[in-house]
Amino acid sequence: VTSEWEGYASVVDTVTTSLIEAQLGNQDSRFKYDAEEAANLLETSGWRDTDDDGIREKNKVKLSLEWQVFADVDWSYNLAEMAAAEWRKLGIEVNLEFCDYEKMMADLEAGDIPDLWNFAWRMDNDANPAVLFGNGEPNYNYTGYNDGVANQIFQSMRTAYTSFEFEELIDQWHILQSDSLAYLPIARPYSVWVYNTRLKNFGFR
Repeated sequence: VTSEWEGYASVVDTVTTSLIEAQLGNQDSRFKYDAEEAANLLETSGWRDTDDDGIREKNKVKLSLEWQVFADVDWSYNLAEMAAAEWRKLGIEVNLEFCDYEKMMADLEAGDIPDLWNFAWRMDNDANPAVLFGNGEPNYNYTGYNDGVANQIFQSMRTAYTSFEFEELIDQWHILQSDSLAYLPIARPYSVWVYNTRLKNFGFR
């Protein structure tokens, strides 16, 4: 995040759909990079390199991931290359398929879902996690995430009477989201506004 956005983004631990949700959510990353712990988790779960080819396997099945990457922007390409290189060190075979954003979205819409893909969106002022994790409109729940507790939280958010109640529901959702990790959050880039210093008496809302 530091090298890609050069200080104009923050590391995040939750996927947010609105500016309000982002302000209420915890912006400190709780998932620390630990290659040794990752290797231990793979070992204890039965994924081992039994034939010394550098790729782990379990029940004679190679640990292989297909990652569709839209390469229209640098961050998407660089993220996939960097992560794939690190995961290969752990014994995970990562096959990158580079395409443009339109093809990736067309494949997702058609139900041709890879193991991994990059995703980004512009947040607005209405918090609606159901568009990514439920049955909201428009719907981008390509992971097929479906959790009864999450769906109840989404419904309650739409009918919350007070800001306190809404904030409590956001907290519940972010805790649940961090446990399930339907999406792995990476970064929230900042909006950059440039204006002439001679312009006075204005602000942003």
